[in-house]
Amino acid sequence: MKTRFLIPIIILLFMQVLFLVPAAASTDSCTLTALSIPDGAAISIDGTLIGTVPQEELELPCGNHTIIMSANGYADYIDDVTLEPGIPQAIVANLQRTDDRGSVYITSDPPGGSIFVDGILQQGTTPLLIDALYPGPHAILIRKSGYEDYTDTVTAGPGMIPTYNEFLVPVPQTGFLDVVSSPGNATAYLDGTLFGTTPTLFSSVIAGNHTLIVQKPGYMNYTQTIVVQGGTSGLVQADLEKIPDTGTIIIDSSPDGAALFLNGTYKTMTPANFEGVPAGYYSLDFQKPNYTTQDASFNLTGGETLEIFATLSTDPNDTSKPSLLSYNSGGNDTSAGTDQVFEKTYSWFSRGRAESVTLHIPKSLYYYYKNQTHPTNATALDNYTLSDEDQFYLYDLIGQLKDTSGNQNLAARDDYHTVTAFVQSIPYALHTDPATGQTTTDANDYWKYPVETLVEGNGDCIDDSILAAALLKDMNYDVAIVLLPQVAGRVAGHAIVGVACDNCNGYYYPIDGKKYYYLDLTGPGLSLGQMSYGGEDDAYANTVAEVVVLKGGT
Repeated sequence: MKTRFLIPIIILLFMQVLFLVPAAASTDSCTLTALSIPDGAAISIDGTLIGTVPQEELELPCGNHTIIMSANGYADYIDDVTLEPGIPQAIVANLQRTDDRGSVYITSDPPGGSIFVDGILQQGTTPLLIDALYPGPHAILIRKSGYEDYTDTVTAGPGMIPTYNEFLVPVPQTGFLDVVSSPGNATAYLDGTLFGTTPTLFSSVIAGNHTLIVQKPGYMNYTQTIVVQGGTSGLVQADLEKIPDTGTIIIDSSPDGAALFLNGTYKTMTPANFEGVPAGYYSLDFQKPNYTTQDASFNLTGGETLEIFATLSTDPNDTSKPSLLSYNSGGNDTSAGTDQVFEKTYSWFSRGRAESVTLHIPKSLYYYYKNQTHPTNATALDNYTLSDEDQFYLYDLIGQLKDTSGNQNLAARDDYHTVTAFVQSIPYALHTDPATGQTTTDANDYWKYPVETLVEGNGDCIDDSILAAALLKDMNYDVAIVLLPQVAGRVAGHAIVGVACDNCNGYYYPIDGKKYYYLDLTGPGLSLGQMSYGGEDDAYANTVAEVVVLKGGT
């Protein structure tokens, strides 16, 4: 009984083995590459839509397959292929246009325009032959940078290839600008050129960024950077702010603690700020035991901020006078006139915000530093960054930069980011005399004082580092200037600022138990601790640097 049932079972197992072997063989993977002329035909394999060609090394079961490629306006391409293991195959379907379709040839002046037919972008640019169109009208759009979009209707039909020559119209390069003010009858300047009194229309203004200044006696200057778009009209409403009839006096001395007598009346001791002081003529005396008395007389005008600094001396023969620096918070130098200041406007982005500041820098302060010696050695860096003559001006600049950030929080106003973004916006360039516009020397061989960089509107890495270090130092940051030598792959050495920080990230220099983090000022967007540029390996990462910590670091 057992033998009778055993023989059929063995036969059945043997037959299963015979059938399993070919089945296993049929699961081997083969590859097929499919292309079409024109490109982009739909491909179906064994009745299943795969997508559009080209298809590179498509994996399929080995064996026989039916390939169909089709495109609108073309006859289907049908082919039977046999795929064998280890033998990659490729087919190219040269599609034949059907007789019921048409073509059009489109040119443009100038050439190089992208073409959309019935909303579909075509491959290539004008001049272009567009094939396999259904008979009848078709909407086309030609688009080219610097030119207006061009639309037309073309007609296709069997057996015809009409040519359409399209002429593109340039986008207007000028626009219109209306300027009105409150109060009216103010003088308007565009990029420093007088255009008339408000209300006024500026016609044929070149498209791009422009600086608008509106002035009226008794009112603060209105300054705005505007963007004019070609072929459009814009309106600027300048609401002028009346110059107040009071001013501000900021007073300090070295050493501090000097008694101040305003018009003969004791007020307080230095340093001191007097706000809301009525416009008028004043005398001011500095008195301190064991030091010579210094006095100053001045006329304070409405809206003026006057900074007075006295360097007291123990020499009884010293006849020095306090230094006076006058400027106006609204952008006018009311005491000296605009011919005695350099006006510079800087714009930049900080934390996604567009920010700008207009500076009014006394010419006397600029030429004072221009006439100083300009040593190019590390021991002179304290003289560049910690100079007394520009201290009040830099304090005021810091206040303006803080105001641009829009922060009200005290800690946020003392943040270094806005100062960094401002300095990084200054273009890299050679040393140029602002009076003559003439380049005088290579910036690498000439170190600038901060006021020189601000007036000239440019500088190299050491100039930017000196300016940033001076500003950050006045904001009570512990900073250093780092001098890096020439290395392979660089034409010259480099200079950056080191900012002491306990919890920052990135590249730093350890000095006396502190970490001075790498801060490059030569390009926008470079952050604290970032040494690389655009993914490149920085050549300075492994060089020996000279780190000069500025005096008075905390």
